[in-house]
Amino acid sequence: MMSTNSHTSLNTRTLTQGTIAVFTLLTVLAGMLGPMQSAVNGQAGKRLGDGHLAAVVSFGTGLGAHADHRVVPPQDP
Repeated sequence: MMSTNSHTSLNTRTLTQGTIAVFTLLTVLAGMLGPMQSAVNGQAGKRLGDGHLAAVVSFGTGLGAHADHRVVPPQDP
């Protein structure tokens, strides 16, 4: 005889496996961001002729975009 708890436990186990799969994928994608940023900064350093300037531009661009998003809320259409 199957109880209600067994059925609920089965659904929770399936949901947990799906959640683990999603978070595993997100972890792999997040792990790729560091090397991608390094490659972008390296190319920017070559084009600008100065690696430090490229890092400042990269950081400033990201900071500015983040600050703009935080300070200026999106306008309703």
